[in-house]
Amino acid sequence: DENEVNHNTKVFNIGLVNAETKEVIYLMIDKIGEFKDNDNDQALGSKSNRAKWRMRNVIYTKDKLIKECGIANDQIPSSIRDNHIFRDKLNKQTAIKMYLRDRTKLKTLIHKTNWSKIPIFGQIE
Repeated sequence: DENEVNHNTKVFNIGLVNAETKEVIYLMIDKIGEFKDNDNDQALGSKSNRAKWRMRNVIYTKDKLIKECGIANDQIPSSIRDNHIFRDKLNKQTAIKMYLRDRTKLKTLIHKTNWSKIPIFGQIE
C-alpha cells in the first residue's frame, strides 16, 4: 500500500491544494484498535460498528511530513487523481454521460432493460 507509513498510520494526498500557499495538502489516519465482532454488540455504538481508523486533526504539507513525521520523500504518495484506476473510472463516467445524452440510446436503454431483473438491496442491518 503506497499510503502506508507503518502498520498503524497511513498518509493520503487527496488532490487538494492550499489556496494561499499553493502547497499540496496531505491527511494522515491512524489505526485506533483491533475490533472483533461480538454477537452481544448489537447497538450502533458497539465495537463492531466503530471506525477502525481515525483521521488526525492536522493538515500536512510535504515539508511537514518530512520534518515532523520523519517520512521519506519517496514515501509521500502522489495524488489520488494520478492513479490509473481513478482515471479509468473518471473516463467511464464521461462515456456513460455521453451515452445518456443521446435521446435515441437512452430510450432504447429504458425500453430494453428488464427492470424486474435489476438487483435491489435493502437496508443494511
